[in-house]
Amino acid sequence: GIDPEDGRLIWSALVDGLAVDAGAMFSQGQRQDLALSLYLSRAKSIGGTFFLDEPIAHLDDLNRVAMLDTFRVITQSEPELSMVLTTSSDNLMRHMTQKFSSVFGGNYLRVVTLKGNPRTGVSVSISDGAWNLV
Repeated sequence: GIDPEDGRLIWSALVDGLAVDAGAMFSQGQRQDLALSLYLSRAKSIGGTFFLDEPIAHLDDLNRVAMLDTFRVITQSEPELSMVLTTSSDNLMRHMTQKFSSVFGGNYLRVVTLKGNPRTGVSVSISDGAWNLV
């Protein structure tokens, strides 16, 4: 919700009919999980392309795997929805590639890798499992 006095976002949740002040009771990671869940729910309902910058960086390993499974299910079940996920982690990129490579009947992952810096130049490679462009 929105605070009527100063317009700040109020982190609240309804649990078994009980209002919970998520801002006071949830950790930063739990608030990020809540925000990501709300964002994905909204994205699913309206379709289009959505950008998520390091969306699972705050998660522990078990929840990271679960969220990658969630991303995979969403991309399979919602053809009108596209997600652009960014990461600076090579390990996470490899894990995503493995997760999405087991998806049959569609090409759901394209990896765009940027290497270099603005001073020396940036190279781009694109891979979707079926082809590579360097």
